[in-house]
Amino acid sequence: MADTESPLAQVDQLLQQRSQYEQWLAKLDGAGSRAPESVRGKVRADYESRLAGVMAELRTHAAAVAAALAGHRGTLSALQARRAEIEERLAEAELRHAVGEFTDDEWGAVSQEAESALAEIARQAAGEEAEIARLVEVEGVIAGPQPVPAPAPTPEPEPVAAEPEVPEPAPAPATRVVPFPAPAAEPPAPEPSAAPPMPEPPVGAPRFTPKAPMPAGRPAATRGAVDELD
Repeated sequence: MADTESPLAQVDQLLQQRSQYEQWLAKLDGAGSRAPESVRGKVRADYESRLAGVMAELRTHAAAVAAALAGHRGTLSALQARRAEIEERLAEAELRHAVGEFTDDEWGAVSQEAESALAEIARQAAGEEAEIARLVEVEGVIAGPQPVPAPAPTPEPEPVAAEPEVPEPAPAPATRVVPFPAPAAEPPAPEPSAAPPMPEPPVGAPRFTPKAPMPAGRPAATRGAVDELD
């Protein structure tokens, strides 16, 4: 490889070699050859070794690729700023023509110049965008496939403390209803018996005669004598 070649030219050649080795490796297993597996493995190892050498050399140009990518991005940014400036000037000229400051000829000349400049800027911007996309792809090839980070383990939910089991209340003992004895019926009151008839006094017996009350003014001695007499 000539030393006079630019780093990006060397990168392009290395990319072509990489693509060629990858195609050979892809076709190796499907090739209809009666070569023994040992020979097939030997050829595969040779292609893989060459591909690894190309990739190692590509990585030495990583800085040059990054610098070229930054330059093309800067150029694209400048083209976008230039386009915005021309569009603003064109809008101003259109307004001046609308109010009568610019004649039709003046407006036509400004408009034609602006449209031509915008077309050239669009062409250059498209080229820069394409080169930026290519260099971004080259950076991806040089960096190689990035390992997919393993998903973070999902934290296990903290065990929830089991609520203490509340024993169910024992069923209340069934209340035995003891029938209250009915009050005994009181025996019927005995009917009042008729008073026995007073015996008749014997014949010839003296009948009792109640005493007459003593006069209030009678002396006690007299009452006693009268009592004895009675």
